[in-house]
Amino acid sequence: MPFLKPSKVSLKRILQGNPPKPIGLTEYGHLLRLVGLREADSKEENERTILKLNEGIIQMHAIERLDTSFIKEPFRTLNHAINAESLPSLPDQEPWNVFQNAKKRDGQYFAVYSKLKDDSSNESPNKQ
Repeated sequence: MPFLKPSKVSLKRILQGNPPKPIGLTEYGHLLRLVGLREADSKEENERTILKLNEGIIQMHAIERLDTSFIKEPFRTLNHAINAESLPSLPDQEPWNVFQNAKKRDGQYFAVYSKLKDDSSNESPNKQ
């Protein structure tokens, strides 16, 4: 893969630089070609994107330097297989719609919210 070879604008050098070097317009153009995107029409938009990329790379390097030795299980995954048959189909979505079902049950949050809404609608517009 040519973009991983050590060169001035390689992805590997950009992401693994120690300390990380800021991405410039040349590196940004290289990354855009790498992922198949076009540059933005305005120079300001490109500069904002480059700034965000540089901030993200700096944060990534900071996270890599954190001491995580105290974490016993850093990545938890599902320990059981998912049965695709048990997932809801389109006509069967209603039991899975949490907010709609909570409104139907008229739980405490929704009861208080609806009471506040009713009280505010009873006030006259001239009342201060």
